[in-house]
Amino acid sequence: MSAAAVIARPLDGFAPGSSTLLPGPLDLAVEPESGLVIVSGHGLWTPSQLHAHLRDYHDLLGRIRKPGGHVRVLVNLKDVGVQTPQVTQVLAGGTMHCHLDGDRIAMIVPGSLAKMQMRRILGTRLHEYFISEVAARLWLASGA
Repeated sequence: MSAAAVIARPLDGFAPGSSTLLPGPLDLAVEPESGLVIVSGHGLWTPSQLHAHLRDYHDLLGRIRKPGGHVRVLVNLKDVGVQTPQVTQVLAGGTMHCHLDGDRIAMIVPGSLAKMQMRRILGTRLHEYFISEVAARLWLASGA
């Protein structure tokens, strides 16, 4: 992954301005050369962690979105565990308030079962689901 330029909220020792995403529950960054928003998730989350992340995510999108523009987001959830139903509800409700029609969100998940589950939770209006980061990036670039 390329160096991250903008860190919305450091979590678990992720130093602001760092060029690498360190393991932690949820990390946010923006790749300067591609303009992609990068979300990286690890392990299990609590509803309060996810609420805080979604607030920061919404703020970051507001800062980088150009008037009338769309954002492209790469979400890496390959290292995420099975979340509680409460976290799933927060995820389903919270992400849709952050995005506009025309935004593109590519989610990298650990396997085909996770792809089916995420499609059920988040749908496909703005999201697409991948097992490969290369495929996810190609999909994001195809809609640029």
